[in-house]
Amino acid sequence: MQVDNKLTQQPFQRMEAANGCGNRIFLVRWPSLSIGLLFFQIIVSACQSPNNAKTVIKFWAMGAEGEHVQKLLPEFNRRHPDIEVKIQGIPWYVDTRLLFYRKDILAKAGYDHPPRTWEEWFEVSKKIKQLPGATEKYALLLPTNEWTPFVLAGLQTGSLLLKQDNRYGDFSGAQFSTAFSFLMKFYRAKLAPVGITQVTNIYQGISEGFFAMYITGPWNIGEFQRRLPANLQNQWMTAPMPGPDANTPGVSLADGSSLVMFKDSQKKAEAWKLIEYLSEAPQQLAFYKITGDLRRFAKLGATRHLPITCTFKPFISSSNTSCRRR
Repeated sequence: MQVDNKLTQQPFQRMEAANGCGNRIFLVRWPSLSIGLLFFQIIVSACQSPNNAKTVIKFWAMGAEGEHVQKLLPEFNRRHPDIEVKIQGIPWYVDTRLLFYRKDILAKAGYDHPPRTWEEWFEVSKKIKQLPGATEKYALLLPTNEWTPFVLAGLQTGSLLLKQDNRYGDFSGAQFSTAFSFLMKFYRAKLAPVGITQVTNIYQGISEGFFAMYITGPWNIGEFQRRLPANLQNQWMTAPMPGPDANTPGVSLADGSSLVMFKDSQKKAEAWKLIEYLSEAPQQLAFYKITGDLRRFAKLGATRHLPITCTFKPFISSSNTSCRRR
């Protein structure tokens, strides 16, 4: 989200020029509901009180204007007339976590493909650690201050993460404990660094081969293209998350953000104009070209305007097997 905030000023400037409506974008840090930090941007239309909010995760019902939102989702209404839906926002950005890896390092370890199962993931990691000169290096970057990999692993083992009518965390349950124990093996075998200060720049770290694999999101496709040296641009790739076994898919999280309009907004016309503008295909394409990350219109990939590269395909396929946080 910080990367997007730096790069996405241009489409807003075009919006201002076309409609005479000023916009200011703020990056606001919000504490989460017990896990890490959530980020969301407040888009202030016409320099007034908040009229739009781009939320990373919709934990709150923001009272969006449903009758306006429905106009942008006619296809859903046509296909599912029997489903009663109260729409709170327009899906705008897709974020699911996958495995980024160095193809050349895995090849040296004897693998011409990314790990598909947990067992294979651990085995290739051990072989990477055994490569010449890799004694002080690692196979996987698994930051101890990032909760996402552990939640992903828990979901893959079938953990619901919550218990007792979803009122308490179930992180001591058998399924989550199995997942947690698996990831702890990487630390104990010195396949992943424990100290969070050992890697201060992930792009430099993966470029130098200090680690070969990292779980991250689609925004880093553009960042890897910009920050990794030219001689490594054909040596990295993305892959779906490894599953616990050959019969269990490596599910991920279906995160992202939506555009909403507050019910009590005093600038609904201007706010709605901004939402419509950001939801149009040309703006979706513009944001994709600026950031390199995944927009909500998967069907745009079928057009000649949005080439879906090999690094993108795993994200699109994994979106169909992702779990949504509530």
